[in-house]
Amino acid sequence: MKVLIIYAHPREKSFNQAILKRAESVLAELRQEVKIRDLYALGFNPSLSADDQNQLDQGIIPPDIKAEQDFISWAEYIIVIHPIWWIGMPAIMKGYIDRVMVSGFAYVFEENQMKELLDDKKVLLINTTGTPELMMEKKGITKVLQASIDKGIYEFCGMEVEHLFLAGVPYVKSADREDYLDQVENILWKEFN
Repeated sequence: MKVLIIYAHPREKSFNQAILKRAESVLAELRQEVKIRDLYALGFNPSLSADDQNQLDQGIIPPDIKAEQDFISWAEYIIVIHPIWWIGMPAIMKGYIDRVMVSGFAYVFEENQMKELLDDKKVLLINTTGTPELMMEKKGITKVLQASIDKGIYEFCGMEVEHLFLAGVPYVKSADREDYLDQVENILWKEFN
């Protein structure tokens, strides 16, 4: 299967990087075709500019946006890995969504009806948080994230979504972090085996 990993974390030695490496290793073992888009390493420009909007309105897709759309079009299965900061995704990831998942590519409105254009894709969202799981549930953070990210972005474009939250990462024991990596591995083995 064609698997695209979209990765957004600025530090090389982060736990998110450990998740990326585990996913890469499992997918290689499962002989999947994988492409990785490390947004920080690429220096992806997250700002949707007036020039971008003007070009898109004229049906012209700026080259850096087109390149990312081509990766998404190629993929059958997408893994998105990033932390949750202040109940949202890192700015670079939000900018990626703003610039790449545009009308005419991810969805379109025709005759007052919205048509999902990415309904042939499945997405696995893997998000780390600093907030412990009990607090996320108590404060309703998990539900807010599922509504805004799962439904408001990926399902809106027609994708089938699975969302894995790995909570309290800075505060859990190393054994718990290893268990988190095992959860990622188990999901991928189940999906591709």
